[in-house]
Amino acid sequence: MLVNIGIRIKEEVQTRETDWRTDGAPRYIGQRNYSWKSESIEVGRYHEGTVAIHLVDAAENKMVWRGIVRGIVPENQKNVQAEVQKGISMLFDKFPVPKKQ
Repeated sequence: MLVNIGIRIKEEVQTRETDWRTDGAPRYIGQRNYSWKSESIEVGRYHEGTVAIHLVDAAENKMVWRGIVRGIVPENQKNVQAEVQKGISMLFDKFPVPKKQ
């Protein structure tokens, strides 16, 4: 059995679209020409983590199982280990082999 573990952490940007009803009236640009342009405004940044595990039958070189889990990486480093454990547990809950009791 071959095991491949991939981990990726990516910074994401959360945005919102401007709206003339909440972000102000159209701007006057001369000779009764009013304009409004919707824009994306950044409201926050966060890190999204992804863990992928592939199990491959080495004799046949065929993948027998693949699991992927994604989640937001906590800002507080104290909480990272607990969140990683929770994510890995969720990932292996989907594993097709019955759990030993």
